[in-house]
Amino acid sequence: MSELDDVLRCEAEHAEQNKDAPSVPGTKVTRGHDRVRVLQVRLNEDELAAVAGLAEAAKLPVSTLVRSWILERIQEPE
Repeated sequence: MSELDDVLRCEAEHAEQNKDAPSVPGTKVTRGHDRVRVLQVRLNEDELAAVAGLAEAAKLPVSTLVRSWILERIQEPE
């Protein structure tokens, strides 16, 4: 695991533990940036459980993990 991963994990844990803390002046709150479209994907129970297990192991939300897979794939050279 890289130093950056450690810093990001630490910051994420701090944010989760302090969800109700007031934002500091100048804080910009965004949700998904320019990601406004939703893609629905149908999976059976076993497929979803497998993806959820991978996401849990990576300590990521399922949607973040799947989005990263999609973005990696579309950025690959042909």
